[in-house]
Amino acid sequence: MRRMGKLGPATAALLFGAMATTSLAAGKLGPMTPMTGLHNAEFVDYYSAAIDERFRIFVASPTFVEPGKKYPVIYVLDANGVFGAVMETARLLAFMGETPNAFVVGIGYAVDHGLAGALSKRYRDLSPTKGGPLEDMTRQWAAGLDPVTPGGGPAFLTLLREEIKPAIEAAYPVDPQDATIGGASLAGLFVAWTLLTEPESFQRYIVISPSIWWNQEEVWQWEEATAARTRDIDATVFVTAGGLETVDLLKAQVGGWLDNPPPGMPAPQVQEAYDAYERYGWPRMASITPEFVAKLKSRNYPSLTIDVHNMPHETHMSVGPGAWSRGLRYVFGHWAP
Repeated sequence: MRRMGKLGPATAALLFGAMATTSLAAGKLGPMTPMTGLHNAEFVDYYSAAIDERFRIFVASPTFVEPGKKYPVIYVLDANGVFGAVMETARLLAFMGETPNAFVVGIGYAVDHGLAGALSKRYRDLSPTKGGPLEDMTRQWAAGLDPVTPGGGPAFLTLLREEIKPAIEAAYPVDPQDATIGGASLAGLFVAWTLLTEPESFQRYIVISPSIWWNQEEVWQWEEATAARTRDIDATVFVTAGGLETVDLLKAQVGGWLDNPPPGMPAPQVQEAYDAYERYGWPRMASITPEFVAKLKSRNYPSLTIDVHNMPHETHMSVGPGAWSRGLRYVFGHWAP
């Protein structure tokens, strides 16, 4: 039932161990490798010459695929860490008729150690701009032991729009006009930035605990530019954060690490991050998300459907599973806060 594209030269080189030197042409995805223990799920490593990076593309098909039918597609960022959870959430919701059957496509990296192995790469690709002094001081903490220069968001969005989406649309029966994108933390920042700068890229957006405190809340500049540029945004958007993502609780948590650093985070690094936040401002996830939604609602964009639901008792790390469930139900019209 699924249609597989032909083997592209760059993909072949990656799968057989040679270093690819050219990007995979759009529309040539495969062959896919089945994922052990996951039904109807597979992956392929995909080289982007523009970014000079090996991405891992995960694809989960609906449990039942009818010949000739097109399905919604859900693009999941940070797939190394969350693809399996989002895939099963989407399937369970579809099984009970709470969301439509859909393909789930995860975009991650060809690395070991899950999301921990992708910290520096995601920091590069999911940050829309290079940031400011706060990002400079906290880069090693945020990007792991291989700090990189942030600001790769525009190139990553081009990769999604011009390479990955066309390849998925050529290889699988998905509806190009029914695409959802979602992500959390830095990925949530990227999703929010995409909504404001290239909203036509996707039809539905799930923004989870977004790092829109980035560069001293540069998001408000993006929002103002959007309002000056357009009179409408045609999208359905769900925004959320954990109710425990307050400045006071974050400050207490990081302060506790000064005497008892978490594994892999040296005490001097924690101290540097603490000092940077004290100087330039602490991230305020729980309060900035409703402000962001209220600002967009105030613009009265005729085709924009948007709401926010911060989840009580959830932290930055625990909010994800419930956020994806509520987000999928909201953007497909089966639930509202």
